[in-house]
Amino acid sequence: MKKAIVIGGGIGGLSIAARLLKDGFNVDLYEKNKSLGGKISQVKFADFKFDLTASLLMIPNDYTEIFSYCNKNYKDYFSFIPLPITADRFLFYQHPDLLLPISSLPS
Repeated sequence: MKKAIVIGGGIGGLSIAARLLKDGFNVDLYEKNKSLGGKISQVKFADFKFDLTASLLMIPNDYTEIFSYCNKNYKDYFSFIPLPITADRFLFYQHPDLLLPISSLPS
């Protein structure tokens, strides 16, 4: 059996590890933190949980495609909750001159 080593247990590392497993690899995944997920993980403080992920998921196909690749239905694991759009553009702190109109996002 082919062997692969994946460094990092964020969404990218988890996604490639799932693809490699589906393709028949024996996968070892290494993560420096105590939990997997990277920016899609949580921080717990007292009785509170804080999601570290973006509050808006702009490209859901990136998340659902990995399930399709692995012959799984993402709806067996999570669901999307559509929210009304309350803004007409995204502003970027690092690039204040760059404005991304909401209408330019794929539907």
